[in-house]
Amino acid sequence: MAIVGALLVVSLLVGRRVAPGRGPMAAALAGLGLGLGAVEFAGIMAGGGHPAVVGILAGLLCAGLAQASTRGLLARAAGRLDAAARAALPLYAEGAGLVVAGLSVLVPPFSLLALAALGWLGLQGRRRGDAKYAGLRVLR
Repeated sequence: MAIVGALLVVSLLVGRRVAPGRGPMAAALAGLGLGLGAVEFAGIMAGGGHPAVVGILAGLLCAGLAQASTRGLLARAAGRLDAAARAALPLYAEGAGLVVAGLSVLVPPFSLLALAALGWLGLQGRRRGDAKYAGLRVLR
């Protein structure tokens, strides 16, 4: 939990200085998030008597899905906000992540709902990006 808290503080400090999801520091934090998700999932699987390798793979997939689906949402939201609100956006994102994590611990089936919601969010973001250019044509 200390590592998660330290990453939270670092991500909030970095989030105020760089655009969401851009730059080497943001990439480093994303990599740490993937690794931490893999290690935590592996620990849960090993604690239940299951192979840790399965937990590492599943943790990487879940953390990757979370990053991929929220990156576009946060970038679109940041583009619509003024500077002061944009600076608070990482705090809201981290807060939402903490709420989801807490509910997943207290009510384990909630984690499956959160995973499904992240998948839906990722698909909607991808469809929105494809639809943005659907009506454009080159006239010759």
